[in-house]
Amino acid sequence: MGLIHWDHEVPVDSSSASEETGRRLSGTRMSTKRNLVSMRAPPPGLLERFERLTHYQLLGLHADCSPSDIERGHDLARALGVGTLAARMAARLGTRRVRDRVSAAYEVLRTPERKQSYNEYLLYREETRAIEDALSEGVRRASLVPPPARSSAPALRTSKRALMGDELSAP
Repeated sequence: MGLIHWDHEVPVDSSSASEETGRRLSGTRMSTKRNLVSMRAPPPGLLERFERLTHYQLLGLHADCSPSDIERGHDLARALGVGTLAARMAARLGTRRVRDRVSAAYEVLRTPERKQSYNEYLLYREETRAIEDALSEGVRRASLVPPPARSSAPALRTSKRALMGDELSAP
């Protein structure tokens, strides 16, 4: 079916081969598609997106969830249940990293006081992000405005400038 790829060549020295590729070699010469996919580096930006996920998103919950919902969400995410965001992230970033983050999310959300503090933090984070977006939009718009054009009219002589200044300052 094309899922198994047999390597006919045996590496001469497994330690030198692992140093060249930076990957750990297993004792078997057979590799499946899943193993080949897991050895690829994650796409750029995926780790940053993973770090920006809220605890609620990671566990598949809403902000107004009950303690039993938190328990169920943690169990499903910890087991890397099919169709969960945690399972998709674990397939691309590694199980240990995702499970550590799921455990940290559960520790925060299971205590009502810590959950309330986290909700306040999320509100503050959203407000801060909105302000940063508005500022960056203003900077972007300002960079699109061309600089004022220099006029081709001759500069005023000092005497005319002085007269105009006297007229403007007169009552």
